[in-house]
Amino acid sequence: MPLVPASDAPTIPLRLVGADGLADWLAGQEAPVRGWAEAMGFTAGIGEVLALPGANGAVASVLAGWGTAARRRRDRFPLAAAAA
Repeated sequence: MPLVPASDAPTIPLRLVGADGLADWLAGQEAPVRGWAEAMGFTAGIGEVLALPGANGAVASVLAGWGTAARRRRDRFPLAAAAA
């Protein structure tokens, strides 16, 4: 059974961002997103989570830190850290 929400269910996009690709990801974002991530000190470390506000102030999307490739090799369940 696929894990797909009902078509009418509200959803918030979750984006995994690696620490080694954060600068490139931020470079492709609009100024408010870049500014918010930088102001909040988001470094995309494993387990780090950042809610990004939309134009109306509600949560538009969420970033989950994916760390570096070297750190992911050392941790057993790096993505599960974001749930905490």
